[in-house]
Amino acid sequence: MQIVAQVVAQEHSNPPNDFLFCSTGRDLSWLEAKARANLVLDDTPRRSASFASSLAQILRRRHQHTAHCSSCLLREVFQGAMPR
Repeated sequence: MQIVAQVVAQEHSNPPNDFLFCSTGRDLSWLEAKARANLVLDDTPRRSASFASSLAQILRRRHQHTAHCSSCLLREVFQGAMPR
């Protein structure tokens, strides 16, 4: 019984897309989330423009990376097909 519980726990601890791990993609996603959090609508125009420019640069880097990284490309395909 204990062995069955261990197998079940191991199956549920690893998501099915674990083989699609990419540290660069993860880092760029984290940077994107941080940049989006910094972008506030009621900020000064100069700060808003700076944060928007930073976000655009990160998005450009992320899309360029995804276009050349098969793991990130497949992850985007699978995440787009999965219901949220």
